[in-house]
Amino acid sequence: VDVTDPTNPAVVGGSSLSLPGSPRSIYVTGRYAYMVFRNAAGTDIFRIIDISNHANPSVVGGASLSLPANGQHIFVSGRYAYATFDNGAGASTFRIIDISNPANPAVVGGSALSLPGFAKSIYVSGRYAYLTFDNASGINGFRIIDVASASAPVVAGGDNLSLPGFPKSVFVNGRYAYIVFYQGGGTDTFRVVDISGIEA
Repeated sequence: VDVTDPTNPAVVGGSSLSLPGSPRSIYVTGRYAYMVFRNAAGTDIFRIIDISNHANPSVVGGASLSLPANGQHIFVSGRYAYATFDNGAGASTFRIIDISNPANPAVVGGSALSLPGFAKSIYVSGRYAYLTFDNASGINGFRIIDVASASAPVVAGGDNLSLPGFPKSVFVNGRYAYIVFYQGGGTDTFRVVDISGIEA
């Protein structure tokens, strides 16, 4: 959508693309858009779209990639896309995808991790990925993952935090992570977490 004139936005492209159903998240950087879809495990979870020609975007990769079910959120940093999956199996809630060749992305890490189920949101800053998990138990709602080695990420922290249940989104800025929670209201909808000591 061209929003050059905010009072009169106009659709310029995208309607001719054939994509999987149930898209959940999108991240745009450079000439590419990266999308995850909430579908059964397999090849309908991830797509890379070349948007350099806004009037005629084209799918360039992702259709052959096999991923866990229920893609939920995606974050791109450097040569990697970091994706979360909303399912109960802890080993199937996080993946790191090498996107340096957009026509042939490859899963490089994440499947060996033991994590809570139902991953929702992810934010990557520096060498760390911050994830929220949609669980009622506070100690299973947040994890920090060291992704300095994309092929061998490790959980660095977060499992000792007591938080409200059902965290939905996380944003990181400087030494703090900001998390929102799906609650009825009041004092259990927002938390600020100091992450400044993580590298120790």
